[in-house]
Amino acid sequence: MKHKPLTLRIRRARPADMESVKMLIREAFTGEDEYWALHDLRYTEVLVAEWCGRLVGFLEYYYVILWGELAGAIYYLGVSKQYRRRGVASRLILTAEEVFRRAGASYSIASTKSSNIASRNLFRKLGYEEARDPAVISELRRALYAYEDDVFFYKRLRHCLSLGAGASSSIRSPGYSPSSTP
Repeated sequence: MKHKPLTLRIRRARPADMESVKMLIREAFTGEDEYWALHDLRYTEVLVAEWCGRLVGFLEYYYVILWGELAGAIYYLGVSKQYRRRGVASRLILTAEEVFRRAGASYSIASTKSSNIASRNLFRKLGYEEARDPAVISELRRALYAYEDDVFFYKRLRHCLSLGAGASSSIRSPGYSPSSTP
């Protein structure tokens, strides 16, 4: 059964939202993913999807310097089970891309478990390329603090140099933001 898309409000999380965000994380993730998504909330920025006053999704992100360019890294993305397949994750990602562009980022990057077919299809649908080159995968794995079984995606947000093997990156912690550049 196909659901109607929701009329959502996507916005930056406020301090008063954090308990609801934590509940969404606990609903969406288990094990190490749950631990790191909760633990790193203090270092990441968070977007939330709100429908009728209720938070139904979240996206944690941070910035890194990758291949000599600023990149927005989608760290964790989760949607309440009853609101999945209704456009919530797409809207969160598209809003994050706009935030990244305004910050001057040239790329949006993300990873997901190789077994998460829905997430992989979503990133492809939104124009992300799946990394296949081992050197690119290595750089993305470091930039995204990813697991060995993850699949890596990147999307060019603005014109920049092509990804070449041997390109270097400077990884910043999840707390990095463009305004804190030395």
